[in-house]
Amino acid sequence: MLDQVLTIIQPAIVEILAAIIAAAFAMASLAIRRYAGAKAESAWRDAVHRAMQSGVSVSDGQTAAEIAKDAVEYVKRSVPGALSSLGAKPDVLADLAYGYAKREVDMKAMVRRAEEGK
Repeated sequence: MLDQVLTIIQPAIVEILAAIIAAAFAMASLAIRRYAGAKAESAWRDAVHRAMQSGVSVSDGQTAAEIAKDAVEYVKRSVPGALSSLGAKPDVLADLAYGYAKREVDMKAMVRRAEEGK
């Protein structure tokens, strides 16, 4: 009698176990994709920031606005893949560049004042 019951429910048990295993693999796959995506996004953001800093440092501009414009163009040439992967919007890039450029202009002014005070 027990053999008959097991014979009847065995296919159902196998199906349930297969579904559980498939769900576990799907969840693990999703977790891996999310982790990899977050790591890639972090690398793209870092690349944009490094390129922005480089763009500011190589700019010949005199004002923060000029330097920021040069820096954005530099970033567009330097890391186009990162920009497209991040979906970076032009106004966000401009704001980021202006922040870096303003800091650069302020630092140069501070150094100039310190040198004049000697």
